[in-house]
Amino acid sequence: MVSPQKIQESLKQRVNDLLSGNPLGYAVEDSRQQSVEDIFSLLQRAEEELKAAQASVDRLKWELEKARS
Repeated sequence: MVSPQKIQESLKQRVNDLLSGNPLGYAVEDSRQQSVEDIFSLLQRAEEELKAAQASVDRLKWELEKARS
C-alpha cells in the first residue's frame, strides 16, 4: 500500500505541475475561445484528480478506523 505521505507528495506535485503550466500565456498565443477551452480542460482534470485524492483519503480514514477497532 502507498503511504499517505507519498499520496500527499504526489498530489502536491500534480497540483504544482498544473499551476506551473501558466494558462495566462495561452491568451497571447491562441484565440480567446481556445484559451477558455484550455483552461476549462485543466480545471476538469484538476477536479478529477481532486476527486480521486478525496476517495483515497476517505478509504485511508476507513482503514484507519477499522485498524483501531
